[in-house]
Amino acid sequence: MSMKTLGVLLFSLFSTWAVAEDPAANESTSLVDVITQYMNADSQDAEKTALAEAVKSSNGIVSRVTEAVDKVKLWKQPDSLKFGLPLPGTQQMLRVVLPDEYDPANRYPVILTVGDVNLPADLVEPFAQIRVPVGLFPQFHEAYEVRPAEWLAELRRAVHINEDRVFLVGEGLAGDRGLLTLIRQPGMFAGGAFWQSTLDVPYANVLGPMLLEQLEGRPVVLGWDHKALESGRATDGRELMVALVNELLVSRGPEMSGAVEPVLSEDGESFWRGEAVADLLDGRRLGVSQHVKRYRFAEEAIAGGVRLTGVAGPGWEGDVIDIAVANGVADGAGFIRGILEEKFGLLRVTVEGQRISVEMSGAREVEISLGCDCIDFDKPVTIMVNGKRRFEGRVRASIQTILKSAKRTWSFQRPVCARMRIGSRGDGRQF
Repeated sequence: MSMKTLGVLLFSLFSTWAVAEDPAANESTSLVDVITQYMNADSQDAEKTALAEAVKSSNGIVSRVTEAVDKVKLWKQPDSLKFGLPLPGTQQMLRVVLPDEYDPANRYPVILTVGDVNLPADLVEPFAQIRVPVGLFPQFHEAYEVRPAEWLAELRRAVHINEDRVFLVGEGLAGDRGLLTLIRQPGMFAGGAFWQSTLDVPYANVLGPMLLEQLEGRPVVLGWDHKALESGRATDGRELMVALVNELLVSRGPEMSGAVEPVLSEDGESFWRGEAVADLLDGRRLGVSQHVKRYRFAEEAIAGGVRLTGVAGPGWEGDVIDIAVANGVADGAGFIRGILEEKFGLLRVTVEGQRISVEMSGAREVEISLGCDCIDFDKPVTIMVNGKRRFEGRVRASIQTILKSAKRTWSFQRPVCARMRIGSRGDGRQF
């Protein structure tokens, strides 16, 4: 046998051995294709067929499915890098500007601008820029016309984005609304930056610290010119409100959230080009073990994968709430806080190892979506609601739940492996 023939034979044997030793490589590719078919299925029968094939291709191993879900290829090259994205059932539209080198096979970080913001071109070049109508960011007394979860899902369907790098930015009054939405819905964003904006809420000296607890460590960069930090130099009502609340944020913000960073700049351009904003945009959404939500409207009763259902209406009617502190009350701020705590619904979620604790008020039922990395599904888990044990035992990670949840939300980076439903007086059950 010639050396050339021997070489060909050895190469053939080695190639056969390599394929045999790494079946997961071929398996993974086919599993990605099957999951892509499931996501594109337009009928229940097609979904059932693709689901059965996904279970077969993965050998029923959940970890293989979660890895494959993160690799699906569902996006196409748009006809233009600038386009409007209508939101179904509304008159609203997102304005999308994609990077010059946009490739739908790759994920892109996102900057969401609340209304018009003139950002430096070199700062935003790597990002997908989305101009969101100010009307989608309600004021404190308003409910959402379209919940951020809904319009972000529409965005994810159209653009291949990095879900862990979605940032909110805004200026002035529009920035006020963006900051409030970041506080109301922190789990959807990696952080935010706002120029000459403030937390526009009633009883800000009391309610501000209460709401800042909800940031969950999300970084917030607030930029102002020098006089905005000094209430004694304010020249009109807006400047005075900005100054007073910003003084609160500077003094109490780090204490309450550990996330608010005040930045003094001569003008907006200097702020947007500053180091604090650059560092913010280089970050990522981080997982946290504790979530706090004080909600007025039912659609806000979501935190840490927990959603409250059967929520009562708003804690008070009308746009504002008037609280009169009687003469002789020594702690006026404490009195106001007590009233506000009664008026708001509360949802507090804490995850410690295999123990999930939920503290809630104002709802009849709890729905829990367990992320695939939230707990160890091979071990028992304990779920407490308002101090009472409502479930203890193994929770089954489900391939069907992973795929159904991903298709419903078009979210693939943090898949949901199981869902639980717990009544306020009953035991937990998986669904």
